[in-house]
Amino acid sequence: VDEKFEAMRVAYVAEMCKQGKFHVAKQYALNEEEIAKCDEHEEAQQEASRLEWFDFYLSECKFDKAGELACTTEEFARVGAEESSFNEKCRLEWLSHHTAKGDYESALGLVVSSEEQDELKSTMETYRVEHLKYYMEIKDYAKAKSTACTKEELAAIDEVAPPKTHWFGLF
Repeated sequence: VDEKFEAMRVAYVAEMCKQGKFHVAKQYALNEEEIAKCDEHEEAQQEASRLEWFDFYLSECKFDKAGELACTTEEFARVGAEESSFNEKCRLEWLSHHTAKGDYESALGLVVSSEEQDELKSTMETYRVEHLKYYMEIKDYAKAKSTACTKEELAAIDEVAPPKTHWFGLF
């Protein structure tokens, strides 16, 4: 009977550890070795849980929370690298968004290299020229003049724009 009871007790302790009920398992542990084994299982489960939450917070871009769970140099470095990568991705998306909208000032605030600045200037100049051509096509010479930047462009507009007439209140 004692062997059968002991086998059931040992199995019960193991099952409680497996279920994460470590306090119950420790109540049925009879020696330091069994208690140490319960502690090992508990620590392993806590570490697995910590790593799972760490990865979850990184995947959700909650870098502060992930940083709170980081324990090793590698984990701290991973948080920093993933946050930097995320911030760069966001910066590029906003740069693209502002550029597409023609918001030169906002886009310029996101530029970090001379190559990006040159590309932005080129894109904005292309947009400006397209708008100038469009205003000329629809004969909106006032908007064309407000879009023109060079003396040549202004002269080309003056050449095709109808002269201004002043009625001086005759009608």
